[in-house]
Amino acid sequence: MFIRTGEHFSRYNSFMKWKWQSENFSFVRKMFSFACLCQKVDTEKKDIWMNYNEYKQLFEVILEDPDYYSKESYMEYTRLNRSRMKRWDKLLVLDEKLSEHLIQITSPQKWIIITEPWCGDAAHVIPFLIRMTELNDLITYDIQLRDSEPFLIEDYLTNGSKSIPKLIIKDEAGNDLYVWGPRPKGVTEVLARLKAEDADAETKKIAIQNWFNADKGRSLNNELLGFFVDQEGQTHTPRLVSSPDGK
Repeated sequence: MFIRTGEHFSRYNSFMKWKWQSENFSFVRKMFSFACLCQKVDTEKKDIWMNYNEYKQLFEVILEDPDYYSKESYMEYTRLNRSRMKRWDKLLVLDEKLSEHLIQITSPQKWIIITEPWCGDAAHVIPFLIRMTELNDLITYDIQLRDSEPFLIEDYLTNGSKSIPKLIIKDEAGNDLYVWGPRPKGVTEVLARLKAEDADAETKKIAIQNWFNADKGRSLNNELLGFFVDQEGQTHTPRLVSSPDGK
């Protein structure tokens, strides 16, 4: 399999340039050089993932490149989401009971977060997820972009839609323990009501933003707490918590 030319390669090209400039990874530099020459990269020889700092740096790369996205609105979404994440990084508070469960984890877990910088819901969720992983060294994580290879989202669709953000928690053997996303149930209920009222897109965006600001991460905390409570005494039983909408 190979990366397609056009927008997907342009995005990958920008990302790899940033990686090449920001960190001394010889393997990444070789891949980038090969991509420039051939405009394709064998997916079996690469695995694009980021930590949180790299993900936040990607926002800066995007906002410095007006051609990064083909849709101009995505640039504005990315700018807004950068501000939202910075705000949550400063103000977020985790639920005490959830924190206790995270601290008490005794077996390695891998958290995979699928997202995109333009995704508004993700900006309200990812800072909380990252803070959770920091409570226990046995929890490691990757941040992957939905629209770049390896396209893991294809295995975690919501009613056939590539809805994000998605959190996949795996055990040490790679089994799925829990799949969450793309948004808290409360947001889905708000959107269902607005859809019934035939509200326009702007009204929906404002309502979602207001919901997240008022909720302060409590719903996300409670939904993940439910998983850890249920997990006690269970093994290798994936628990799927996905909003029924396809956004």
